[in-house]
Amino acid sequence: MDPLSSPEPSDSDSDDQIAVNETRKTASEPEKPSSEPTKSSKTSATTSGVRKKDFCAIKSGAFGQAIDHCMASVILAEDGKLVAPYLLTFIDHWDYEKERLIFVMENALLCIKYNFTKKAPVRAVRAAYYALNKVEKGPFTYPSKSLSKKREGTGVRVHWGDGTAGLITRWNPWSNGVPFWTFTSHPLSHDFEVPDERLNVESFAEHLKSAIRGSQAIRGRGGEGDTVVAFEDKDIFVDTYAGFPANVHNSRKWGFFKRKKTTSTTTTTTK
Repeated sequence: MDPLSSPEPSDSDSDDQIAVNETRKTASEPEKPSSEPTKSSKTSATTSGVRKKDFCAIKSGAFGQAIDHCMASVILAEDGKLVAPYLLTFIDHWDYEKERLIFVMENALLCIKYNFTKKAPVRAVRAAYYALNKVEKGPFTYPSKSLSKKREGTGVRVHWGDGTAGLITRWNPWSNGVPFWTFTSHPLSHDFEVPDERLNVESFAEHLKSAIRGSQAIRGRGGEGDTVVAFEDKDIFVDTYAGFPANVHNSRKWGFFKRKKTTSTTTTTTK
């Protein structure tokens, strides 16, 4: 298996295009997801004009169903068993936020775009642990002259290759050549009476670290000529300057599957 398979296509692709093999099955049964979190009685907006109840993922049973669908159609035998599933915010190299299912597997990390409206995976990208070289965790920082809205909270960045993107790649918003993934907690992570760790990037970082170390131990990595994944507490630098489009996109949560307010039909056009 290519250690970095199924590169994520540009966001201009239709949500109807399923880029995963529906016939694929995992060799092991998935762990049963824990019970759904207790929803808070609060109905205040998570962000400007967006209510918590507008998120499709908050519907009772939606997260567990998404896990089952992806385990049945996306997972490969070489990925190993499911260690922990997460629903996080993926941040691309132009600072756009997107809702993603993240599966910490025994041997690989999977980043999955799941359509909570149509209840189906759209596309999946996997990174084998042996291809990674660094995992960073820390607060977000921006260039001093950046117009981007400064993001609060903790971020986690997973690197492979040399971990740096060239000038053309950085300035192309549709580029698939960025050699890292950046995550932060889902906007609903604090909107429950009992916080749900599956929406929390700090919990994700701990599970990922444990899974990578376990995989390395089994593969016997760390010997002569081998590269061990480094775990660093470090600021997550977001190299963007003209941030107005991303600011609007993120404030309206356009990268998340939400219910339309104008009709009774639950549809979305998330990227």
